[in-house]
Amino acid sequence: MSKAVEHRHLLLCIPPDRVILREVFDELSDARADLVGEVRRRRSDEGFDVGDRRLASHCGNPNGGRVAAVIEQRVSRLLGGDLVSLRRIESRGYGTAFHAIAELDGGQTAFVKAGAEEVTSGFLRDEIAVYRSIRGPFMPDLLGFDEADPPLLLLEDLSAYRWPPPWDGPAIEAVEESLRQVAATPVPDGLGAIEERREWLCGGWAEIERDPSPFLSLEVCSPEWLADSLPALREAAESAPVEGDAVIHLDVRSDNICLTERGAVLVDWNHACRANPRLDLAFWLPSLQDEGGPPPEALLLGGGAFAALLAGFFGSRAGLPAPPTAPAVRAVQLSQLRVALSWAARELGLKGVA
Repeated sequence: MSKAVEHRHLLLCIPPDRVILREVFDELSDARADLVGEVRRRRSDEGFDVGDRRLASHCGNPNGGRVAAVIEQRVSRLLGGDLVSLRRIESRGYGTAFHAIAELDGGQTAFVKAGAEEVTSGFLRDEIAVYRSIRGPFMPDLLGFDEADPPLLLLEDLSAYRWPPPWDGPAIEAVEESLRQVAATPVPDGLGAIEERREWLCGGWAEIERDPSPFLSLEVCSPEWLADSLPALREAAESAPVEGDAVIHLDVRSDNICLTERGAVLVDWNHACRANPRLDLAFWLPSLQDEGGPPPEALLLGGGAFAALLAGFFGSRAGLPAPPTAPAVRAVQLSQLRVALSWAARELGLKGVA
């Protein structure tokens, strides 16, 4: 690790046993990208047992063993047993949060999720708030949490179950049923409404209209097609009926879905809010088709406004530089954009995307 990267890691110890691990990034984007690249490279194959003390070695900190010991102690305390191992696993998602499987001396296992830096720690605290207020068979069992730095979330270990793709009829039906169960769940106090995020969600085409260059760099359509179609796409997206009074997950895609004996279980709940439940189904459909599933119209009739919303959402982001906390997300957004844009064009009667 370079000296510049090494000096961007601080370990702050607060007695008696609180340890805060923070990554302090340089203001320059290239230095930030270098740091995250180093972190991800070191995490890619990292696994360890208790006593190995390498939990924080990806941060290049000479005190990493102390950080590992404190996190191990916190996991043991939350699970109520002696920790045998804490095995690092590679997430199927696109963020940089820490993921591991903990095993106790009695054989019990648990999924462990920890914040890696400020952004992922914030997401994790949001997710903890959801787990504290919502329960159902469509969620992993909550085993424990600790909101100190870095925050920890301990959940049911689902690693032995099936994670799609591939997709088949029963798997698709299981997800649809779980989404119905989510929508039927009583809305807890404090769950934010989608209205608070409407501009973030529905404003993609307005952003593309202000600066079309990142979108056009994706080569998913011609400049002429964009000029002709953008007014209709923007109008449809901004009028999409996203408001509602149901609980929704708002990040449904295969890496957040596990197929278990009790049905489809959704993970990564940090975006959950109160909204129209059709929005959850719509968000899932572009990735479903991209992974070999049916076209969106097969599962959601009359979804033109949602299709336009999603095309604008993904289209306004896929051409931008990747955020350091999710370096692989742009490629995924591009794949979803291709499906959503064609879906919107069919639903809105626009001429072929070219």
